[in-house]
Amino acid sequence: MVLTSGDKHKRDVLVIDFDPKDLQGKSLNEIPHKIVYICPKYLDKNTPDLYKEWLRVIDDSLDGNVEEKDYQLAEIQKILTHIEEDDVSPREKARMIEESYIDEMETTAFEKAVNQRNYVTARIRNRRYFKNYRT
Repeated sequence: MVLTSGDKHKRDVLVIDFDPKDLQGKSLNEIPHKIVYICPKYLDKNTPDLYKEWLRVIDDSLDGNVEEKDYQLAEIQKILTHIEEDDVSPREKARMIEESYIDEMETTAFEKAVNQRNYVTARIRNRRYFKNYRT
């Protein structure tokens, strides 16, 4: 997840680990999934090399000033080429991606609410059925 406007913690990279841990903090190594929050505004000399170039290109794309020659990673070059071929600015591409995620979250929230309502309705009907059955 990219934090584009900064946050109160002022950190370049934050990680949420989904792996269960016991009370001593020992990981069970069951769930390898993580959420990585990156914020290009707080890139500094202590930022791991793995993230530096990505944070720089994200920051540059947000202000619309991306110079392809400034980036060495093949993955970044591939993305920049793809954006160029689509004739979409990096800023517009970022906006489109963000809108897509927002739409997906709204749809998921709506579906969850409908499912929850259907579940509650079914439980109420079930209780009424058994109440009538017992008498």
